[in-house]
Amino acid sequence: MEAIDSLQKELTIFLIAHRLTTVRNCNKIIELQSGKIVRSGTYEELFILS
Repeated sequence: MEAIDSLQKELTIFLIAHRLTTVRNCNKIIELQSGKIVRSGTYEELFILS
């Protein structure tokens, strides 16, 4: 994850994960369920909602 974090400053990165904690350093998280967006936001916003 450190390598991905260092690239974030220069690139747009799509990261797919099963655990919310895996994407906690991402600027924006989009949660999908059955191929549809069910919620989006920062880690802090989504953690409060879960």
